[in-house]
Amino acid sequence: AKLVGALLASLRYGERMGGVIDLATVDPQQEPRHSITLSTYGVGARTAGVVSEALNLDGLITMRAGLLPNLVDRLDTNALTPTFTDGLAKLRWRPGAATSVTAEALWSRDTAAAQDSVRGEFARMTSRERYFWVHGQQWASEAWRADAWLGYSNLELQRTGQVDNPGVVTGSASDYRTADLWDLRWRVHGALNSRQSLELGGEWQLGDADYSYQNAITLAPQMAQLYQKPLASALTTVISPYRRDAALYGAWRSRIGDALTTEWGLRVQRSSGLGLEATWVWDPRAMLSWDVSTSTRLRASWGRFHQTEGAQEMDVEDGARGFAPPQRSDQLILGLEHVDTRGINYRAEVFRKFQAAP
Repeated sequence: AKLVGALLASLRYGERMGGVIDLATVDPQQEPRHSITLSTYGVGARTAGVVSEALNLDGLITMRAGLLPNLVDRLDTNALTPTFTDGLAKLRWRPGAATSVTAEALWSRDTAAAQDSVRGEFARMTSRERYFWVHGQQWASEAWRADAWLGYSNLELQRTGQVDNPGVVTGSASDYRTADLWDLRWRVHGALNSRQSLELGGEWQLGDADYSYQNAITLAPQMAQLYQKPLASALTTVISPYRRDAALYGAWRSRIGDALTTEWGLRVQRSSGLGLEATWVWDPRAMLSWDVSTSTRLRASWGRFHQTEGAQEMDVEDGARGFAPPQRSDQLILGLEHVDTRGINYRAEVFRKFQAAP
């Protein structure tokens, strides 16, 4: 996995305003193909290899389970040790040297709980995630490649909490939500010539979720008066929102002379969902890079981003009954990069970010 800056990254990373984690799963041919790991926080096992030489199939299965005691040690609270379990299964078919089709399944379960005896607080969280996707890749030539993905995700989150702090507040909260997400993506990119390249892509996303949220709070009279709040309040929300999003994007990169590189891009997205009227947003982006020397580079980037909420991200705990409009952000980054003789990369950046209200 690697963390990439949203402005400097391809438009395929979508509407993300901040850093993006570009995650790639393990290749079945990566050594070691069979392993068992033991550590202070868990155990794991992996097996990989050829499934069928005749069909040119290979694959892998990997699983992990364990505890995170080191995380608890850093928290200033009495916390039950968080647990995690996850697994990955991967099957890859290569009918030709230029074609591959990969099917993958990833599942995980995490639990955590925390208790503060002084304040009378207790909270527990359990999450389960299941991801399934198919990825097809085709090289049309040495310079051009096409990719397509079809994915399905099922997400489940349950959070509960209680507080019993006499003279201050008593209450409880429960948040249970599930979401089913379908995702279809395609991307074509390649070199027009030795100095120019082009990238085109599209996305279609469908999400349906179910929420069940309840809270009840009773404040001590002096606290209610101090914060101008009612003595008792309660909120119950049972709702089944939906999201429908589609996008097209393109980026053109050109090298001018021996030292100057430019990139121009545009992302067009249509967003709709419960409480959100169908909205079109246009996100242009531009980048200019100047090679001061073989080891030093100056870079300037500007981009506009509209970040949308996922089907599972509605703020029902704040009383939301529908999705907010996409949040707009304009970002400008100026950067200096230098690589020394040892291959160490140094980077300094200054940025300005304007974020508009939804």
